[in-house]
Amino acid sequence: MKNAFSQEQFFSVLPLTLAKFEFRELQHAYIYAWTLVETSMER
Repeated sequence: MKNAFSQEQFFSVLPLTLAKFEFRELQHAYIYAWTLVETSMER
């Protein structure tokens, strides 16, 4: 089963996401999101 959320989509959405978060929250959100992306790519 392929993940519908590709790495390209992740980076295209990222700037919009950054604008909505304060920096500290953003760091946690980025780390969390990137962990999900890496996990899905390993499958």
